[in-house]
Amino acid sequence: MPEPILIWTASLCTGNTGYGGWAWVRIQGGAIKGAAGGAKGMTPERVALTAVLEALGGADEAEKGAALRIHSENAVVAEGGPSLAAWKAAGWTTDKGEPVADKDLWEKIDKALIARGGAASFARSKAGEEATFVTAWANFAHDTLKARGPLNATIPKTNLTKLMEKRRAV
Repeated sequence: MPEPILIWTASLCTGNTGYGGWAWVRIQGGAIKGAAGGAKGMTPERVALTAVLEALGGADEAEKGAALRIHSENAVVAEGGPSLAAWKAAGWTTDKGEPVADKDLWEKIDKALIARGGAASFARSKAGEEATFVTAWANFAHDTLKARGPLNATIPKTNLTKLMEKRRAV
């Protein structure tokens, strides 16, 4: 059985359809990966869901079938993730019979989770090194987007290594 995968995501959005920056970090055992990006015309929910979707992409063979623990500072993600199966079974409607907001992104997240083949759980991010780290990168992506335009970049290995060193020190 593969080691579980821990994912932290963060996002920042200016306005309801403004600049949106996101970041993620994915840790499995001693391996760590991360990226940050941003786009215009985002809502806070869409940029948070984009962070999760980006984090789920590019699975290595070693990651397939591993249990996922997805941490997000966004309540829509943290509370919506556990409802995913029920929404899908109900034809993408909520328990109140309303259409699921941002259904297109939730469907992509559902497909990505199925492709990975492991169980997934969602939680609200709490204070800690990982949450602080991804929040800083989401802010960087947001600011870079506003100053220079769209961004989609891998977080440098030197930064990721420092995060792993802090995790080991705890």
